[in-house]
Amino acid sequence: MSTRPDLDRQINAWLVAEAADRASERLLAVSRDRIQATRQRRTPWPVRSLSVMNTTLRLGLGAAAVLAIAVIGVSLLPGGQSFGGPTPTSTPTATPLTSAAPSSAQGPPYVPGSGLMTAGRYRLGRITFAIPEGWTAFEEWAVLHGDYAANPPDGAGFVRWRIVSVYANPCHWSTSTTISTGSTVDGVVDAFKAQDRGGTVVTPVDTTVGGYRGKLIDLVVPADIDFADCDQGEYHSWNSPNEGSRYNQGPGQHDVLRIVDVGGSVEAILTDYSVATPAAVRAQLQAMVDSVVFDTPASPSASP
Repeated sequence: MSTRPDLDRQINAWLVAEAADRASERLLAVSRDRIQATRQRRTPWPVRSLSVMNTTLRLGLGAAAVLAIAVIGVSLLPGGQSFGGPTPTSTPTATPLTSAAPSSAQGPPYVPGSGLMTAGRYRLGRITFAIPEGWTAFEEWAVLHGDYAANPPDGAGFVRWRIVSVYANPCHWSTSTTISTGSTVDGVVDAFKAQDRGGTVVTPVDTTVGGYRGKLIDLVVPADIDFADCDQGEYHSWNSPNEGSRYNQGPGQHDVLRIVDVGGSVEAILTDYSVATPAAVRAQLQAMVDSVVFDTPASPSASP
């Protein structure tokens, strides 16, 4: 076996390596000169030498590979625990507090829209009162005696009102001015005193309803008046923000108003009847008034 070709190959390899080393030194020198001539920019981390970075890079890649294998191995362990932190625990889910539905206080039923009523206690606005047999509901805000009978000669009715103004002339109510009642019992009484009721005199007397003191006035429709001579054939006495306008049913009718102040709110309980209304029915009206209980404003509760 000849050794000449092996010797030639060794010599060629040495020459190539030597040339590469010299070329690398020249390349590094040129690069160094250019870097020094170029304006420097700071880096956010310190720059290491090339040889150190190469060594560090090799070590870092090796360490990263080992770490990756370790992470994969741990993740395959039973239980599937995570690596690099505490074992996560399940986050407790907050159980929403169930608030009880507000319970409605049991009490008397409201006056219905219509129909003959069973004797018992009922609610009308902010009052409750007892109703005897033989009375009929009217549109959820009044009770009348008999079959929707409030008309003369023997009708009767019971209504809760809030009066804000009165007509200066009930017969000519659509063309007359209105008189404000203000926000006091005396203001309501004074407004009716100033009303033109055909010569009848309004004389207030003291009264008590549901434990609240006030005034009673008896407003009588003139017996000789002809409703045909009045505006639109009707006789209107006062206005209410909720119940509308009070119009009377015929001449000679009595509107007995009991006006009291309940916690700053002026309330009026009306009982109306005619000349021929039986005494027993009028006694029932009085009994209903005597049974009235007002809902007083609730005291403010403490802030939670």
